[in-house]
Amino acid sequence: DHLASAHPTAVLSSSRSRGWAQTPRGGADSSAPTHTMLSDHASETTNVAAEPVVVAEHERADGHEPAAWKKAFAGASAGVICCAFFAPLDVARTRLQVQTVVSERRLYSGVISSLRRILAEEGVAGWFRGFVPAMLTVPLFWCCYFPLYDSMKRRISISLRIDHTDPSVHVGASTAAGMIVNALTNPLWVIRTRLQTQAIHAERSGALSMSAVTRGIWAREGPLAFYKGLGASTLGLSHIAVQFPVYEWTKRTLHAYTAEPPPRQYPAGSRLARECARSAAVAERHDLWTILCASALSKLLASTLTYPHELVRARLQDQAEPAGTGGKARFRGIVDVVVQTVRREGVLGLWQGYSVNLVRTVPQSMLTFGIYEWMVWRL
Repeated sequence: DHLASAHPTAVLSSSRSRGWAQTPRGGADSSAPTHTMLSDHASETTNVAAEPVVVAEHERADGHEPAAWKKAFAGASAGVICCAFFAPLDVARTRLQVQTVVSERRLYSGVISSLRRILAEEGVAGWFRGFVPAMLTVPLFWCCYFPLYDSMKRRISISLRIDHTDPSVHVGASTAAGMIVNALTNPLWVIRTRLQTQAIHAERSGALSMSAVTRGIWAREGPLAFYKGLGASTLGLSHIAVQFPVYEWTKRTLHAYTAEPPPRQYPAGSRLARECARSAAVAERHDLWTILCASALSKLLASTLTYPHELVRARLQDQAEPAGTGGKARFRGIVDVVVQTVRREGVLGLWQGYSVNLVRTVPQSMLTFGIYEWMVWRL
């Protein structure tokens, strides 16, 4: 069956609908019968077979899938570790994205030279500009995103009656979850961006703390300024709409090449059937190298295809104009940022800071997903 081959717990659910259950790998007597019909389940066969996805998803949710709080905690933990580890690269990337808006002179170029310049001019503290809002935002983002993503997958799969491994389910779930979490965290992203770039804005040299920046934005630009760049972030949902389907597909593909042959089947309710259920749960956990490869490939592809939205978002969030000035901001919106950037810097200007971003995001993605997948099954 397509469903059975696509997901290990689906195999178990499909087999149970016919009154069968798998045995654990290498755990059965070779003399045992391969198939045994259970008459008391025969009348249920047609009804269950007609709803394979619903049964498979309930089996995952009730039997094997980790609780939502575990996903939230694992996501937040991964966010904290990655935020602390990659903070200097995040600062360097943001300054590369906005520097040509402030001045024609390019102060930063490349990964090492940018980090050296920041260190020389501002000390180690310069590497951690915007660290406090980042430590609030990144863990909060992943804490909310992972449980929402899995919940959306389940709901979409059941509502549309399609296999939960279908790419359209992953696209829909990642987009919906991203939209909700982006709206929730955007104010903190704005504050983080302002703190990271204040060193290249002479007029903002006095705003050195998170509270000072927050009060300044509220007083001079109004509360709506905290949602600058939200349109670009919404446009950037294409990023996770690429990343998560590729991540899921790569995990399944790599797992298929390394998985052991399908185990035997035994009557549902037996001791061997229960052991099989535990085996199916273990099959949900992919090995570390599978997770690292899948997360690296998916992030590399998504970042390369959708990077311009990150530059647009950073430039919109960085610009500050007093409220009620009649719209004297340099950029009037997403399209205006793209047009002005291409006109002044060429098409490649939309990829300003891409190299630093790649050095940061690919290892960060590997660490985030590695920590998350490791923790979520061990809590």
